[in-house]
Amino acid sequence: KEKSMKLCFENIEPTQVVQNLQEELKSRKWGDLVQFESIGDDIRVTIQRMGTSTLAFQHKKTGPHHVWTLTEEKIAFAHRAFKDEMKENIIALVAKVGGSVTYG
Repeated sequence: KEKSMKLCFENIEPTQVVQNLQEELKSRKWGDLVQFESIGDDIRVTIQRMGTSTLAFQHKKTGPHHVWTLTEEKIAFAHRAFKDEMKENIIALVAKVGGSVTYG
């Protein structure tokens, strides 16, 4: 089984994390295809183009750290070939706004 992707941020509130990600997306060429949204403290990533893919991340706070674990992944047929590339883009985006991505 594939290890779960985790988004990790320290000392940044969940709503601010989503705002930062959305703001950074505006400067990316694929930014108009991707949307980050808060569902409570959880995060949903939606990719829309020739189908819709969603990634659901569940929030957990551990001390100063906010960690979101990928709990659900629905990848549109047209997106399957680009799944790894999409994840790489998300990893770069998270790093750009001060977070990190781990697998565990």
